[in-house]
Amino acid sequence: MNTDTAEREERVEKLEEELEEIDAEIDEKKNRIEEIEEEQSQGDTDVQHLENRIEKKRGKIENKRDKIDDLKDTIQELEKMKNRGNTGSRAVDAVLSLDTDGVEGAFQDLISTEDRFAVAVETAAGGHMNDVVVEDKQTAVDAINYLKRENIGRARMLPLDKIKDRNKSAKSQMALKKKGVIDYASNLVEYNKKYEKAMNNVFSDTLIAEDLDSVKDVDGVRVVTLDGDVMSRGGAMQGGKKKKSRGNKSNLSNNLSPDKKREEKNEIEEDIEELQRDIAELKEMKNRKQEDQQTDDELRDEKKQVRESMDELREERQELYTEKEKLKSKIDEVGSKKAKTKAELENVKEDLTEYDLDEDELIGLDSTPEDLKTKKRRVLKKQNSMGPVNMRAIEEYKEKKEEFDDFKDKVSEIRQEKLEIEDMIEEIEQKKRKRFMDTLNEVNEDFSRIFTELFDGGEGELVLEDDNIEKGLKIRAAPPGKDPHIIDALSGGEKTMTAIAFVFSILEQREAPFYIMDEIDAALDKQNSKRLSEILKDYSDGNQFIVISHNDITVRHAERAYGVTMKDGVTKMRSIELEA
Repeated sequence: MNTDTAEREERVEKLEEELEEIDAEIDEKKNRIEEIEEEQSQGDTDVQHLENRIEKKRGKIENKRDKIDDLKDTIQELEKMKNRGNTGSRAVDAVLSLDTDGVEGAFQDLISTEDRFAVAVETAAGGHMNDVVVEDKQTAVDAINYLKRENIGRARMLPLDKIKDRNKSAKSQMALKKKGVIDYASNLVEYNKKYEKAMNNVFSDTLIAEDLDSVKDVDGVRVVTLDGDVMSRGGAMQGGKKKKSRGNKSNLSNNLSPDKKREEKNEIEEDIEELQRDIAELKEMKNRKQEDQQTDDELRDEKKQVRESMDELREERQELYTEKEKLKSKIDEVGSKKAKTKAELENVKEDLTEYDLDEDELIGLDSTPEDLKTKKRRVLKKQNSMGPVNMRAIEEYKEKKEEFDDFKDKVSEIRQEKLEIEDMIEEIEQKKRKRFMDTLNEVNEDFSRIFTELFDGGEGELVLEDDNIEKGLKIRAAPPGKDPHIIDALSGGEKTMTAIAFVFSILEQREAPFYIMDEIDAALDKQNSKRLSEILKDYSDGNQFIVISHNDITVRHAERAYGVTMKDGVTKMRSIELEA
């Protein structure tokens, strides 16, 4: 019996080793199944994401094509309006109908504005709306002689080579800063730059304001409100409620150029072409993804084989485990019998002593009923000592299994959300970089132009360190006659001029309410101080600069100068308004 027990114990150890190997192999199979499911989920998500992007871009193309159709109708209508050429003045229409290259068109036909400014702009132009803009003085003389000869009527001509280009007065520039004042009338209309002298001649420095209350404290400036009320330079005011009549709506808001609409149409067509290229690229990416997914059947087959193999291993494991438990039970039973037999042997030895019986005489004798009852009591006592069986184990297992399945589903959802968030982050990063690079290129163009103006030549540019938008920006400058250097290698005056160019290039992109500059001309000579003063003067039309300076050249170019003096320990401030 000892030999059988040893063999069984050895078999149990082998079974335990085999069970550990099977458990490890089952874990590997589980991990492989999870990897296959993740690969399948990843592939499906990528393809769906690409399809969504393609559909979005197709929707944009449809919207842009609808807009092109609308623009075509608008261009057709504008062409008809342009060909009609009816200004309401017989003399003006007659001049416009002349087959003369020098006649540019009626003033009202050369400008356009937003609906909200139409009444104010038309009032600001006054009787000049039907002025005929011509190329030169000779064309004007020929047109007037034609009107006289044909006895058609009178018309006013604006020859571009003869009329004066009026500047903005200092008073109007001060009034422009008041709350409620919108802008110069000439800045609120759109026109071809070749007609700029005509615009400045007609509108001069007339301002457009919200209402008369906004400019009641302004003197010496002509102001027109959005309702068409007028305040003259001498202080006279004209206004009230206009009577409505047929055709009273200003033509300015509808005075759009067919060429401008064509440009807008061409830009939209270019956008459509770009979207189509994007769709082609996305389709190519989708095809590549689908080619990658051709291995999906192989993955499913592999997953099926892995599951079947894992099920076989589990069955084998269960069989081995059952065998191991049986062997353990038998070993325990043998051990129990061995202990019991040993105890009975001791009792028998005592009986032998008492009854003078030999061991040979007891061999083969059956157990008595008393011995069997005693054995039964011992077994029951041992059984009771084991305690009650947990009958809720199966229910507890089901509850834990449900919790595990819920957790697994949540993990899958979180992985999906993670992929979507990563795609969104990537898209935002791309937009951020594109927006940054577009702004940098625009600032760089303005910087190069202003740098050349300030130095009267030379070249300057802004460059990124290692093409990385997060590392930093370098300024490379090459004043006239010098090799390109970074800004740290320039002289003090050159550094100042380069920094000024950089500040104004940023100003071109985003304006601030006002700018304070503290002795920026300290390192500049007279020539560069004059250039700085001129650029400050140019930009002061639409911006407010406060400059602290000891340079008399800079001070002479200011609109108003403030000086601080001290006498007898008392500080006084004086201001002087300088002529522009």
